[in-house]
Amino acid sequence: EIELEPAGLEPTVPPGGIAALFSCSPGQRSFEHPDLGHGVFLNYVIEGLSGKADANSDREVTLAELEDFASQETQRFVRTSLGKSQTPERFGQSRGVMPLVRLKFTPSRPQKPIPTVANQQPSWLVAPFQAEEAVAAQQELAKSLGKQVVVENSIGMKLVLIPPGEFLLGHTSRYRERVKATAQQSVRLTKSFWLGQTEVTQSQWEQVMGTAPWKGQRYTQEGATYPATHVSWEDAQEFCRKLGAIDGRAYRLPTEAEWEWSCRAGTTTEFSFGDTPTKLTDYAWCCDNAWKTDEKHAYPVALKLPNPFGLFDMHGNVWEWCEDLFDAGYDEEVQLHLIDPVNHTDRDSEQIRDRTLRGGSWYFGPE
Repeated sequence: EIELEPAGLEPTVPPGGIAALFSCSPGQRSFEHPDLGHGVFLNYVIEGLSGKADANSDREVTLAELEDFASQETQRFVRTSLGKSQTPERFGQSRGVMPLVRLKFTPSRPQKPIPTVANQQPSWLVAPFQAEEAVAAQQELAKSLGKQVVVENSIGMKLVLIPPGEFLLGHTSRYRERVKATAQQSVRLTKSFWLGQTEVTQSQWEQVMGTAPWKGQRYTQEGATYPATHVSWEDAQEFCRKLGAIDGRAYRLPTEAEWEWSCRAGTTTEFSFGDTPTKLTDYAWCCDNAWKTDEKHAYPVALKLPNPFGLFDMHGNVWEWCEDLFDAGYDEEVQLHLIDPVNHTDRDSEQIRDRTLRGGSWYFGPE
């Protein structure tokens, strides 16, 4: 039971403004599903207002809580059940905490199952773990799926099976002191996924898109195994969509949490090979072995050492797009998104449209 009235608590900042929640982003389709009895987004708005969006169990649902719940659950359902993409968005300006409903009970919300040794999820990993454990988990998971750890799709792209698990997301304590970053957050990724073993190559890009945006650009080399560059986030989304149509399965960019989990591969150090950058040139094309040389450009993929999950060029060579919005203040709110987090939410003060890049590049140093 709910009451459709504001809660009686006095917020520090008086709430105000106008905000609208839309079921999808511009250019997307808003999906329905017969099992829900509503559109997917509307279903989770109703569930959220009924109590499931009450993230802090204070018996009220705020606009921010409803937005987070409905957005994340809509994306999860559409991705896993339909193999599609639907990203709800908020538009408008608002300030303060905007309570929507006060609950007459503290809702009991079923928790997403967290695999443990006790419930026989042998491929579940908790960082830190050794390279041998990473490989063993990949092999065991692949066997259970009847697959190989590395598979190849219709355009010759190799994809690596990444097991689910738990790790600390964010800068290590040593690096946080230098950049004044917020504390690390414990994150659980509950589903395994396939990730490209290398950056998308020029050959793969041309097969799918029929374009070559790197042609004529400074500091570039052309060749089948060089990474595709001068690609926007929107270009990357279109590549995923077209590749999915060619290959008959859904493709998307990794979330930032998925990317960092895959890059760290069980390590808790600043790099996947340790805390000091002395070995960086063994694993990456960076400032020292590219920008400071006579050959100032990105290099063919997979020439350096892989990380424990068998992924190449996670440090250096070219920056890699993630699904998430980039928000410098988002780290302060990560504690609300501990399970399968993805930042699709614009903050109240402004419309944020920057997207997240990870991994560094051939013209950057270890800092």
